Amino acid sequence: MIRIPLAFPGPIRTLLLAVLLTHTNPAATVPFLTVLILQSAFQCRFLARRNIAFYTLPLRLSVSLTGMVVCWMLYRM
Repeated sequence: MIRIPLAFPGPIRTLLLAVLLTHTNPAATVPFLTVLILQSAFQCRFLARRNIAFYTLPLRLSVSLTGMVVCWMLYRM
């Protein structure tokens, strides 16, 4: 569990929590979507796989980006 230090002032703490929420919620859905992509690929339903992957890629990229921002904010600020 990530502990947010109490030393952060109000606006910075609010920004950190906002970025953390925009990271946590999509990060919880990415594994399920990945399982759906793999399942449809193994069943040779390539059109369904492409449709799911089309929406999953931006979600995965945003989770990666916000994860790096959260780490930077926690350990460098």
